Amino acid sequence: AEDARAAEEGPASDAPETLPPECGAEAARPGERRWIQAERDRRLLEALFLQTRQHVTEVQRARAAATEGDARATKADEALAVVSREFLEARAGIVHLAKAMQEQMEAWRHQRPGQEQLYPRPHLVADAQRALLGCVPKGHEECRAWMKGLVVTQVEEVANFEQWRQYCLKRQHVAEALRRRPGCPRLEARARRLQPHFPHIQLDLAANEMLLLHGTTTAT
Repeated sequence: AEDARAAEEGPASDAPETLPPECGAEAARPGERRWIQAERDRRLLEALFLQTRQHVTEVQRARAAATEGDARATKADEALAVVSREFLEARAGIVHLAKAMQEQMEAWRHQRPGQEQLYPRPHLVADAQRALLGCVPKGHEECRAWMKGLVVTQVEEVANFEQWRQYCLKRQHVAEALRRRPGCPRLEARARRLQPHFPHIQLDLAANEMLLLHGTTTAT
């Protein structure tokens, strides 16, 4: 009787039946098992893709940070190299200056009247270059532009014991004369434009002493 009733109802449908949630893949038909496995694979691939993308982003950030760090390290190394080179040059200049000053003191101690010597002062080249522009008054742009074209290549100190002794005596006489003169005007600060560029030169303010630039020739 059951076989006859089944024949009257016709063949069963090929569409998969919807399984209740509590049914697992073992209870599903072959078609549904493939669909469930495909869904699981899709979700697994999606999760793997998200993890991969996150990992790539982290790698890119780490690479960018490393590149920035390398750039900073390179700049730091370059700055350190510049400072080290300047320090070595300064130390060499100090040693050279100390030796030159010692030689000059010995020469001055044994110098004969009228004898003159020249001592190179390479550490004053940059100061002399800045002094050329520093002595130009404001508003004299044409003179300033001309001064910018000048390049100091060498600085020498003239050592003449007899001439220096005579100058010191005259400076002392001038200072004493100004002290006895009440209300004597003093040089203004702007008249001492060169002195800040050569702080090692001590000026006698009581004698209104100041530094001046003047032209010379090779012979003089």
